[in-house]
Amino acid sequence: MAENDTTTRPGRTSAKGLAALGLSIVALSGFWLYANSGLVMSGVRTSGVVTGLAAMLDADGRTRGFAPVVRYSDESGKSYIHRSQVADNPAAYAPGDYVQLYYDPADPKNAVIRGFRETFAVPLLIAILGSFFLLLAGIASKSPPRRVSRSPDERASPPLHRAPPDQSTRLQFHPFNAV
Repeated sequence: MAENDTTTRPGRTSAKGLAALGLSIVALSGFWLYANSGLVMSGVRTSGVVTGLAAMLDADGRTRGFAPVVRYSDESGKSYIHRSQVADNPAAYAPGDYVQLYYDPADPKNAVIRGFRETFAVPLLIAILGSFFLLLAGIASKSPPRRVSRSPDERASPPLHRAPPDQSTRLQFHPFNAV
C-alpha cells in the first residue's frame, strides 16, 4: 500500500448498529416468549367467550385485522376482559365462540389465549426478524476493505510544509537595516 493511500471499512459502524438492533429485537422476543411460556406452564387454564372483535388499525387508519375480545372468570368468579394482541383478517373467532385461556393467578388480568399463534408465533417471528438484522451485521462486518486513495494530481504534488530556516533565509546584518 502506498504511503498516501488510506484504507477504510465503511461497514463497521453500520454493522455495529445492525448488530445492536438485531440483539435488541431478539432479546425482546426472548422475553416475550419467556413470559408467554411461563404463563402457559404455571398459569391457570380456563375457558372464556368471545364477546366481540376489536379492529386493529394501521397508520393510515385502515383496518388491518380483528382481534378477539374475550370475557373469562378467575377461580373466585371475578370476570375479566382480555383483548388479544393477534389480529386476523378475516377474523379467526366470531362473537359467541368459546376459547381456552391461561391467566396468571397472581395477576388474573394477565392472560393469553391458548394456541400456537397467540402464545409462540408472534415472538418467534420477531426473533426471526432480529436474526435477519444479525445476519446483515455479519455480512457488513465481513465486507472487504474499500481502498480510498487520493487523485493522481494530489499524489504527485509535494507535501506542503516549511523548510527549516537556513543561512540563506535569515535576515543578515546590513548597514541599511541597522536601527
